Amino acid sequence: MQIDFRIHYHTQWGQQLYIVGSIPELGAWDIEQAKPLQYTYDGHWRASLFLHDLPADVEYIYILKDENLGETQQEWGSPRRLSLALQSPRVVLEDTWRAQHHPENVFYSSTFSKALFKADVFHTNPVPFEEGKVKLRLQISAPRIEPGQQLCISGNVEALGNWTREQVVLMGNPRHPLWEVEVLVDPYRALEYKFGLYDTQRQQLIALEDRYNRVLAPDLLMLAGEASTIVVRDEYFEHPQGVWKGAGMAIPVFSLRSEKSLGCGEFKDIKKLADWMEQTGLKMIQVLPINDTMATGTWTDSYPYASISVYALHPMYLNLEALGGLNEFQLTQLAVERQKLNALPEVDYEAVTQFKLSMAREIFDQQYASIGQDAKYHSFLKQHESWLPSYAAFCYLRDKFGTVNFNEWGEYAEFSPSILEQLNMPWTESHRQINFYCFLQYHLDKQLRKAAKYTRKKGIALKGDIPIGIYRYSVDAWVNPQLYHMDGQAGAPPDPFSASGQNWGFPTYNWEEMAKDGYQWWRSRLQQLSRYFDAFRIDHILGFFRIWEIPIEHVQGLMGVFNPVQALRREDFLKAGISFDEKRFCEPYISEELIENTFGDHQNWVKEHFLSPAEAGRYQLQAVFDTQKKIEAFFQQEWAQPETFASESTEEEELGYGLGPTVSLSNETGIFSRMQALSPAERDSLRDGLYDLVSNCVVFRDKNPEVEGYHFRIFTDKTHSFKSLHVDVQEALMPMYYDYFYHSQEAFWEEKALQKLPALKEASEMLICGEDLGMVPERVPSVMRDLNMLSLEIQRMSKNPQTEFLQEEDIPYWSVCSPSTHDMSPIRLWWEEMKTKQRQRFYQNELGFRGRAPKQCEPYIALQMLYQHLEWPSMWAIFPLQDLLAFDEKLRSAYPDKERINIPANPQHYWRYRMHLNLEDLMEAQTFNEYLKDILEETGRI
Repeated sequence: MQIDFRIHYHTQWGQQLYIVGSIPELGAWDIEQAKPLQYTYDGHWRASLFLHDLPADVEYIYILKDENLGETQQEWGSPRRLSLALQSPRVVLEDTWRAQHHPENVFYSSTFSKALFKADVFHTNPVPFEEGKVKLRLQISAPRIEPGQQLCISGNVEALGNWTREQVVLMGNPRHPLWEVEVLVDPYRALEYKFGLYDTQRQQLIALEDRYNRVLAPDLLMLAGEASTIVVRDEYFEHPQGVWKGAGMAIPVFSLRSEKSLGCGEFKDIKKLADWMEQTGLKMIQVLPINDTMATGTWTDSYPYASISVYALHPMYLNLEALGGLNEFQLTQLAVERQKLNALPEVDYEAVTQFKLSMAREIFDQQYASIGQDAKYHSFLKQHESWLPSYAAFCYLRDKFGTVNFNEWGEYAEFSPSILEQLNMPWTESHRQINFYCFLQYHLDKQLRKAAKYTRKKGIALKGDIPIGIYRYSVDAWVNPQLYHMDGQAGAPPDPFSASGQNWGFPTYNWEEMAKDGYQWWRSRLQQLSRYFDAFRIDHILGFFRIWEIPIEHVQGLMGVFNPVQALRREDFLKAGISFDEKRFCEPYISEELIENTFGDHQNWVKEHFLSPAEAGRYQLQAVFDTQKKIEAFFQQEWAQPETFASESTEEEELGYGLGPTVSLSNETGIFSRMQALSPAERDSLRDGLYDLVSNCVVFRDKNPEVEGYHFRIFTDKTHSFKSLHVDVQEALMPMYYDYFYHSQEAFWEEKALQKLPALKEASEMLICGEDLGMVPERVPSVMRDLNMLSLEIQRMSKNPQTEFLQEEDIPYWSVCSPSTHDMSPIRLWWEEMKTKQRQRFYQNELGFRGRAPKQCEPYIALQMLYQHLEWPSMWAIFPLQDLLAFDEKLRSAYPDKERINIPANPQHYWRYRMHLNLEDLMEAQTFNEYLKDILEETGRI
């Protein structure tokens, strides 16, 4: 058999097209052995194969090599497949290059293929050869076809219906999203055709593509000759309804409220939410991380981004009744507790988790004997043996030792497989307790998968959230400590919402170690996530370019530097004409003026107890207060009793930032009596002032003492140390500062991201949305676009430095737009928090209203903001539930200040927001639901 490959692609000088595939003649997937194509004319490339031993199928893909740059680029998508059971001695393939970046690429993600677009399956019959005719197989990959629709084709010849609406040729899709049909055509006539949508219920054409006719030149048909088959593979169906856009809703699972829930949302409640969304036309549910965070057993575990396992689900989302086997007494207990917890306006994290765990243990004990005979349970254990045994053992040891700090677990402090063997001996109590945590995960997994399957059937996609970091004392850090830098803390630099930056406390990643096995840790994490979700949000995708890393001895994000980053050298300062004094630039510059401005009436007392005199009339922090962690530890003491202050030797001390066991501050100095006299607010102010002294540097030394490197402190020009330098030095430093943060690192960071993100992309079929807010490197948008990842666009956080608020012309189609996120005030609270002048500018310039802006966000304001977002070009418009209800006077909460989910500036924030009404109430809000659906239809989101 002869196979002729033909493709049209305009190359540049030095570029060459190749084809690589599954058979030896095409290199057997070895790019170095790929078959080159021959250039003919005007972008046309050709290659031929002669096969004697025919396989059933041949898979192949086109690649582009740039001989000058030494780069290879593969066309987008999975390999093409050619079936050789064509009963034809010659096959001519006319292919279309698949661009890496095209709006249709996203429709191949599971968001669309499994949830939104679930096309019916159609079959067509092959046609036999006929003398004087050429067999033409027309194909196109078109994932955006909904139930009740079928792809069709119409053209200028009889075999294609002669452009009549009644005689369109219907296509089949047994290999969906590939649509195809065979026809016999005259080899001496040019073909023109278009694809279209056909309504299978009404049996009529909906519309053809709105584009120029597709053309098949006569030379192709004549070239093939009789008894040949021509396969034309088109790409990019021009959908008659134009660009696709959808809308969704964001809410944490714990915030859901239903009549049958138990003090917080459960996985089962996602079904009720999907029922409501089906009425409105909303197509995506976005949630926060749902992993187990039970580290301390207190409300501080409510922080969903500090999970003790990146795989395990949180038991708080468990529906107890679904476990089965509850006796009458337990059902009564459940009813009483449900009434009590559901009456609360917010989530009582401790009460919910304690009750659910307690009752789940009772049920587990009742079913323990039968669990060993459950084949599905054992199958689950086998399927998840890479993480489940270590997670369950971690939970057992946490309970046994009363802490997740595995450094305090004695012989179990360092993980080894032998620990799992020892703890899982069948006759031990530890074996039973470990099985309890496996039992919980088995049922949580089952309940969430049922909810996910239900939402897909409703045509609604479920979108998860993957945190950028891991909890410092998690099973992941216990099992694989080599994958993380435990001496660093991930966070974020200062922004309009957090003046001192953020410190998330997570260790940073050892990317070099992760790269050794192709980022398998990330791949398996995403594959686990894809069990439940069709899309996911990468929390802080900027961290894949560079993470903001804060040394372990400090507290505030201000003390961080980017990692990785190319450090400055002493000669860089010298080239800029700066005489580099390391001590002056790197150590806190504490003058009399700074002390007076910072501490006011307390200045003399501060100098006496926290500072020591230094040269030139300046001061330095005493050794016991020279890091922010030492200051934090001091201010966390109980001030009612001690006559001396001495910390015990701790892990912090061993790492170099504890106060040390020998430190003694005598009460004769008056420090404790003075501290006792201060109010909590005054103590906080004093502590923050001392933090400011520590951060009052121009540059930081590199954390590696063996490297002579320096890093600018963020906002160095705002420090007292910088302002105290000679004006000539200031003017020389600022160009270096801007180059360091905004220019010189860009290519370096892009390279680092492109080493990691493709591995994530390939790990699953989920749609990827990146949270790219904050201090965004210049090349982030292009990298995300090339990888078909959607950006996040927030109205109050314009990425254009020339505009105060987000503008329509700056919004890409490949994006998710939203009026707020869980880290921000919902729009009603934001409206009240805005300064009067800013609120007036937004009211007039962004919303287009006249007159004075009201102090409260009235329903008509929220409605206008809803319309704005829906009409913007973003592929997805996602609204937090609070913002979605804001335009309805009857449904929205009476208390905007109770609708906030998180306050990023407060690391001790209690995550407990809960809907103020039940999902059942939303189901019955017919007027609102119909109105919302009308709005979505009006704005093209349905």
